Amino acid sequence: MTGRSVHFRLEDDEFIFLVEEAKKLKISANALAKIRHREAMAGFDRKHEALLETMRAVLAALEKGNILAASAVISAALPLGIGTTDDDAIAHQVRAHVEEAIRLGRNMSSSYDKGRFDE
Repeated sequence: MTGRSVHFRLEDDEFIFLVEEAKKLKISANALAKIRHREAMAGFDRKHEALLETMRAVLAALEKGNILAASAVISAALPLGIGTTDDDAIAHQVRAHVEEAIRLGRNMSSSYDKGRFDE
């Protein structure tokens, strides 16, 4: 093996336990330490991957929630029957209304971040 060597110290009771376990398995204490290290690292990798998968699912749900919330705001702002019209003037007016609502929303978000609603 041409890998790098790692050395660390164990307390006496930990070393005795390691040697006893290695004897039961009929391997050297160094081999058992290497096996335990690999098992621990593999467990960390699996936990890390599970956490990342959970985070991906939460972010996807958050993105979907944001899209649905924006849809609800826009649909509440639209007058009845607006979805079936092809009138460019009305479409422009609706776009301007939505853009203004977005601008006001950014201002509200900025004010919230600055703590202005805490007063």
